[in-house]
Amino acid sequence: MMTKIFKNKAVAMVLVAALILAVCATLFVACGDKSNGDDIAVTSIALSKSELSLEVGGEHTLTATVSPDNATDKTVTWTSSNAAIATVQNGKVTAVAEGSATITAKAGDKTAACAVTVTAASDGLAGKTFVLDKVEGTVDGKEMSEEEAEAYFNVNKGISFEFGTDGTFAEKVVSQMAGMHNMVVEGTYTLDGTTVTFVLTSGTRDGEPIDVSSMSSTTATFDGTYLVTISNNGQDTIAYLYYKASEE
Repeated sequence: MMTKIFKNKAVAMVLVAALILAVCATLFVACGDKSNGDDIAVTSIALSKSELSLEVGGEHTLTATVSPDNATDKTVTWTSSNAAIATVQNGKVTAVAEGSATITAKAGDKTAACAVTVTAASDGLAGKTFVLDKVEGTVDGKEMSEEEAEAYFNVNKGISFEFGTDGTFAEKVVSQMAGMHNMVVEGTYTLDGTTVTFVLTSGTRDGEPIDVSSMSSTTATFDGTYLVTISNNGQDTIAYLYYKASEE
């Protein structure tokens, strides 16, 4: 009798153990092995630019595309090979000084890089063309009316200033009225603060060379937005405001 009871208990214990193992196996399969099998690795990372040119003080934000879309960890880490030249934070690149640096983005064990070249900041004029945008000032000591401003504008709207990237400029006059000449005056310029000084070196009138040696150097002001020339004949003071018409 006792032997039979022990045998029954042994069988019961075996059955319980088997049931526990079965339950554990089911839970393991249902929940998955979180240590490896269900992690989806990053297969690649790409940047919106592989090369970037900035002036000192300039900024540009790079974007990173991590694949696949369902990668378990798509965290991107950004680094600069030379923070003295260009820094990066969350993809935003800031140019610090002239030189070269490489911006690297890393996700998982994959990387992508962008070569950054930083040049000196321009003066805001170089490589730009400015065309007449508006006229304002005084006539006979009184602020000019809208009609007077429009009249001055219509006569002078054919004037433009084109600035090279090497310190040169060309002032072009396209005739707006019968009897007026088409002219081009060229030379060099310097920008000191907000004052632009023009030095004339050559010119043409209706395609024929003219002597500019008798023409005095002129000045203008530039506030970062408008290039302004002033005409003052002792009675009238006219300000011609030229606005940037094209980018580099």
